[in-house]
Amino acid sequence: MQTHIVRPEPPGDEDRHLVAQLRPLRLPVDHRAGAIRIGIENRDGALYRVIETSSVVEAVHIFETLSALRLEPRSGSVERDDLTRVFRA
Repeated sequence: MQTHIVRPEPPGDEDRHLVAQLRPLRLPVDHRAGAIRIGIENRDGALYRVIETSSVVEAVHIFETLSALRLEPRSGSVERDDLTRVFRA
């Protein structure tokens, strides 16, 4: 699993908590196998983080974590069309 910030402004405490929850996920992303890309939007709907994994097991853990943090699933991202799923804080 790997993740990176898309927007330059600091995302805040909620994002730090999210990253802490995802920290145990360490499998490298194998882009040849196809990466699952998950976008995280702030409350204004602007994409600020992308999480990538090529492991289905890690993807399930990520989705469970996002659900436990009460992030809302969205139908897609206006900014990027390469995301598998998008969640809003």
